[in-house]
Order: sequence, then C-alpha cells, then structure tokens
Amino acid sequence: MALITFFAIGVVEMFIVAAWTKFVSNSQVVASGVVTFVNTIVYFYVLSALLTNVSNTPVIIAYALGCALGTMIATAPQFSRLIAAKRTVRTRSTHARQPRVERGEQFSPIIDEPVSSV
Repeated sequence: MALITFFAIGVVEMFIVAAWTKFVSNSQVVASGVVTFVNTIVYFYVLSALLTNVSNTPVIIAYALGCALGTMIATAPQFSRLIAAKRTVRTRSTHARQPRVERGEQFSPIIDEPVSSV
C-alpha cells in the first residue's frame, strides 16, 4: 500500500510543480503563492516519510517513478505543441539575407562586411 501511495504522491507533486511553473511564468502572484503553499506541505510530508523509511528502497523508487511519470504527463501537451510546430511549413523571411562569413572571419553587423582578425 505504501508503494502505491508514494507513487501517486510523486505523480501529484509533479502536477503541482507544473502548475506552479505556469502560474509563475504568467505572473499570477496569488495562484503561485497558493500552489507554493500546497507544494511545501506535500514536500515536507514526503521528506519526513522518506526519512523515516530511508532503508526502504522500494518506497523511494516508487516515489521517484511517480515523479518521473508525473513530469512526463504534465509536460506532454508542451511536447506535442513542439512537434506540431516543427511540422509547419516555413516561409522565406522578409529580412535581407546576411552575407556569408568565411571561417576565421568576424562579422560586423554595423558595416555589413567581414572584419579581419587582429
């Protein structure tokens, strides 16, 4: 029973961390504070439980596997968006093409020509 519990806690904790990251990156101060509060409670529960079971390797592995699965599930939509973005057809840029710089030359963006090294 402890193995399943720690596995589930690992999954849930990674969802909490993913939510915290989203709230912080979107500058949602109150939401990130609430999620930090919940995450701290979960973290100290897990820490105290693992320290009392430090010799119980299967519990530690179950928690670590839960964390790994939780991370993969929480980030799966982001990976699918990245894959979809790579499949889009790229169009030519409207920016002027930069001159080719040969090996050993430095490019000066101000004068638009290679600058010899000193």
